[in-house]
Amino acid sequence: MKLHAALQHCLNVICVWSDAQQLRLSPSKFTVMHIGPRRSNQTHTFPYIINGQVLLVTDCVADLGVMYDNHLSFSPHINKIVNNASRRASLILKCFTTRDPLVLMKAFNTFVRPIVEYATVVWNPSAKTSIRRIEAVLKRFTKRLHGLHNLSYNARLEALNEHSLESRRIRADLTFCYKMLHGVVDIDCQKFLKPA
Repeated sequence: MKLHAALQHCLNVICVWSDAQQLRLSPSKFTVMHIGPRRSNQTHTFPYIINGQVLLVTDCVADLGVMYDNHLSFSPHINKIVNNASRRASLILKCFTTRDPLVLMKAFNTFVRPIVEYATVVWNPSAKTSIRRIEAVLKRFTKRLHGLHNLSYNARLEALNEHSLESRRIRADLTFCYKMLHGVVDIDCQKFLKPA
């Protein structure tokens, strides 16, 4: 039995089970994504079916709020969060009447930083262009704060007693590694880390 036929058989078994449990599946909430290397020119034409409906084929999906494409790249997610965070940062500067940098920075930390820091352990970029794009959100915001526009980015962060977004992601990664090594999270660290 070929792989696509075996997968369709599994979908049929799941449909039968869910119907028996009176939990009918909704095909409109399912998509198919074929994962492969960027240079692959393969076209997948096998239609997967649930309850008589052919499932939509997509190049990008979101799982628990994190988007990735069929090459397992998080570029769509990074694009989305940079756009959302930039819009929110601009709104803070437009909507708040105060020009106090510390108050505006608290607003940034409350309304913008959660967007760019959600699940960073999963999607933390290694490409310099992605790192720069994310960091640009905080750079632009701090540059527009009263009395700080003449300072360098690092000097602005120091004046505000803040850390760069990149250093915060690195700290989150290190914290997660510590939790893995000390059994705080239910992950077998032997699969990820080799003891020296």
